[in-house]
Amino acid sequence: MDRILFLIVIILINGCIADKTKTYSDFIVDEVDFDTEMKTQPKFSGVISDITDNNTYIYFSNTVSKKKIKVFDTLGREKWVVHLDSICKSGVEISALSVINRDTIFALIAYSNRLLMLDRNGHVFNEITLDAAPFNDGYLYEYFSPCVFAADRKSYTLFVGLGVHDAVDNKPSESELTALKSFYTNLWRSSLVGKVDSLFSDNLHYSNGCNIYKRVFPDDSTRLLVESNKFVLNDGKIYVFSWFSDSIFVYSGDFSFEKAIPIVSEYTSIGFKPVEITTETMNELQRLHNQMLQSNGLISGLYFDSFRGLWYVVVLLEIPKGYYKEKRYRPWALLIYDKDFKKLKEFEFRENKYKPYLLVTKRGVYIQKVPKKKKNGAHKTTFSVFQFNF
Repeated sequence: MDRILFLIVIILINGCIADKTKTYSDFIVDEVDFDTEMKTQPKFSGVISDITDNNTYIYFSNTVSKKKIKVFDTLGREKWVVHLDSICKSGVEISALSVINRDTIFALIAYSNRLLMLDRNGHVFNEITLDAAPFNDGYLYEYFSPCVFAADRKSYTLFVGLGVHDAVDNKPSESELTALKSFYTNLWRSSLVGKVDSLFSDNLHYSNGCNIYKRVFPDDSTRLLVESNKFVLNDGKIYVFSWFSDSIFVYSGDFSFEKAIPIVSEYTSIGFKPVEITTETMNELQRLHNQMLQSNGLISGLYFDSFRGLWYVVVLLEIPKGYYKEKRYRPWALLIYDKDFKKLKEFEFRENKYKPYLLVTKRGVYIQKVPKKKKNGAHKTTFSVFQFNF
């Protein structure tokens, strides 16, 4: 009996050691090429879980030169194309897309707060201009990063990133420094996520919340808070993260704050304090901000894998100043958590092989390989497919 117990213990120990020594390449199950014909961007790429045929698709789009959305199955076979020529006219820019299924595509038009609803042919069959000042908080807002989901077959709910455009009581006579400080103080006070219920109905209901800057910098409002809106919806909750923090902030669907989840990496510190706006930094704000952005560790992506019950956090690693300018590459890490945010594994992507963003599908997690130089302007986008099972 003692001999059997000893062997069981040895097997368990060896199994744990083997699991700890696995690298990310041990989880690759396939490599898929997509004939995208264009350079891809994370904000114009995504996954469609189409309830009309119970299939999962991956889409890539270019709204400037190609003016189209190309949709593929998870094996890289082209399924259909949505042409956007009719709306991508001269001077019209799509800032973000949210694809529900092949006949329901939402497009947010930049600088106008116009939200369009398109069909598979790229035709607009519904449109709304979102209210710039719907919250009675004294601010005018621009909308970014829409996330639309179907409340039922006829009604849609919009969650959208917010950015303060101006204060309602703006004082144009203020000096440039005072006006800049005032703008970022307003941003520090304002909400980062908005919600609009019953889109395209006669009775829109707006609500907002998720002010994380007061939590990150409770006593300091005059800093250059420049970043893209970053939030994820899952199971009725809103998960918000920032380049300036090492935590993920969790809110309920009605914007009540619930908790902050610290993210700890084995390879880097996370988060940095943005540049303070002063007379001395006034003329160098963008340069100083870029310098800090390119050298400090930060959370750059958050994804929930509903197929495996896992969270993925993408963290850009801290690097020496000048490294990015020389290498044109940023090493990164992928942190994997269970559904309750218990950390399971962390992989370092130190070499210049993969881009730091994910596409999560039932078949696996797609991570784009850094493209090699193409001939004659052709663009094939290659992804490795990972299956993380813990």
